[in-house]
Amino acid sequence: MVRVQAEGAPLLLHPAHPRADAGGGRLRAHRGEGRPESLPGGVPHRAHLPLLPGGSPGDARARPAAAAVAAGTPVPPRALRLHEGDRATGRDGVTSEAARLIAERGITLISFDLDDTLVDSDGAAPVRLDAAARRASEVIPGLAADLLMDARSRALAADPVVQGRLQVFFGTLGVEFDSEPARAIRAAYNELLPAVLEWTEGAPELLVRLRGRYRLAIVTNGPTTIQRPKVDKFRLSELVDHVVVSGEVGVDKPDPAIFQHLLREAGTVAERAVHIGDSLQSDIAGANAAGMGAIWFPPHHRTPERLVEGGPRPDAILRALAELADL
Repeated sequence: MVRVQAEGAPLLLHPAHPRADAGGGRLRAHRGEGRPESLPGGVPHRAHLPLLPGGSPGDARARPAAAAVAAGTPVPPRALRLHEGDRATGRDGVTSEAARLIAERGITLISFDLDDTLVDSDGAAPVRLDAAARRASEVIPGLAADLLMDARSRALAADPVVQGRLQVFFGTLGVEFDSEPARAIRAAYNELLPAVLEWTEGAPELLVRLRGRYRLAIVTNGPTTIQRPKVDKFRLSELVDHVVVSGEVGVDKPDPAIFQHLLREAGTVAERAVHIGDSLQSDIAGANAAGMGAIWFPPHHRTPERLVEGGPRPDAILRALAELADL
C-alpha cells in the first residue's frame, strides 16, 4: 500500500496507480500500511447518514437503479470506503451500473459536482445556521426566540438546490435578502467556510485512483469567493485537471454552456464525457442538455429529488463512491 502525503495528511494511493512512485510536486509518496487517519485538508473520516428512497422514475426499464429507487428499495448509505481489493459490484454481483456506463462508453473525461458530491456541504449546514441564528439575534431587535428556532428548522429542511437555505431563513423571519441585517447574517453564515467542510466519504481516494486513467474535472455553481476556498482547502487542483466555477464563466448549471466550456477546455466531446452530481435539476439536467453521460449521486442528508416522467434522466445512479473503485 502506498500513501500520499498531503501537507501532513496521509492519503491512500493504489500501488498500481501511475503516480504512485512519482517524485516532485507537493504530493510525495511514502511507503506504509493501513488506512489514513486523516485526509487532505486535515479532515477525519466519518460515517454518513443513509439515503432515503426516491420516487417514480417514469420509463425506468433501461435504468435498473432508477427502477429500484422508484420501487422504494432502500438506497445503501454513502458509508462504503475504498480499500485495496474493493469491487464496484451491485447486489446482483456484477459491476455497478455507473462503472459499466463509464467503461462501455469509452469515457475519457469524468466531471464531478463539488458540493454534496465530493465535499459534504449539507453536513455543515447545522453549524452554519447556528452562526446565522446567533447573528440574527444580535442585529434584529426584539426577535422572538421561537421564530428564530422555526426559521433555523425550516432552513435546515430546505432543499438548497430549489431554494437557498438563507432565503428560507430570511423569508421565515420576514427579513429582506439585501437588507443590512441580512448582509450581517449572511456574513456569519459564510465566514465558517471552508473550515467546517469535510470530504464526502471515499472522495479523495477515488480521485487519486482515477487520476491518470481519466481526465478529471469539477463543475460547480457559486461565486468564486465561496467556491475557490473550498477547492484550495481540499487541494482539488492537484487531484483534477479542470475546475469550472460558474461565477468565473458567467453561466450556471443546468445551462449546457457551462459543460460545453469544460469540453472545450478539455479538448474532448460530449459522447466521451460523463458528469456525476447530487442534483437532478442542475447536474443531471445540465449533463442531459449538453449530451454528456449523467450519473446521479443522490444526497444523503436530505430526501433526494424524485425522478418524474419528462424530468431529468440519469443514465445511472451511484449509491456510493466505492462503486467506481475498480475503474
